Amino acid sequence: MAKHVSKPPVLHEVFVIGGDGKGSHIQEQFIDVKDGTKILITVNLNLKVKMKILELFGKNKFQEGYERILNDFIKTAEN
Repeated sequence: MAKHVSKPPVLHEVFVIGGDGKGSHIQEQFIDVKDGTKILITVNLNLKVKMKILELFGKNKFQEGYERILNDFIKTAEN
C-alpha cells in the first residue's frame, strides 16, 4: 500500500505505508535544464524481510510498476 503525493510539474513522492516495504520513500524531482528535463530520483528503501536482489527484480514487477508510475506522472505534468 502506498500514498502518492504530487506537486506537478516538479515533484512526485511515494510513501509506502503498508506491507514489507513500509516506511520506504521514493522522491522524483523534475528539473528544467537547457536541453530538456532532468529527473532526480531519491529512494529510501526499507524492507522488513530479507530479500535477494534477484528476487526483488527477477520478474520485472518492480521495474514495470515504477515505470508505470513515472509515465503516469509525466502525462500529468505535461497537461
